[in-house]
Amino acid sequence: IVGGKEGGGVFAIFPTTLAKTFPTKTAKIDFKFKGHDSAFTVDGVGEVQSEHIRNPVTGEPFEGFILLPGGINMKKSTVTNIRRWSLRDDAAGWNI
Repeated sequence: IVGGKEGGGVFAIFPTTLAKTFPTKTAKIDFKFKGHDSAFTVDGVGEVQSEHIRNPVTGEPFEGFILLPGGINMKKSTVTNIRRWSLRDDAAGWNI
């Protein structure tokens, strides 16, 4: 997919946006889905933990959404605050 060998649609365009590609990795992904308070971890690569966004005045958590009734790739999206985020890939030189 990243190399664009099969072609067609975005798969023909996507590789032209990259200066360098890296081989595909296989890793265990652990999902914990709890709506706004969800998380996932990719073994040896990183993790993301989300939480409710908060009212800037009261500090109270609330549920935020973006609604696009005529949307092409989504109709409703959940808005969260990213509480924790990390990414590591030695080949790419990432340790964020």
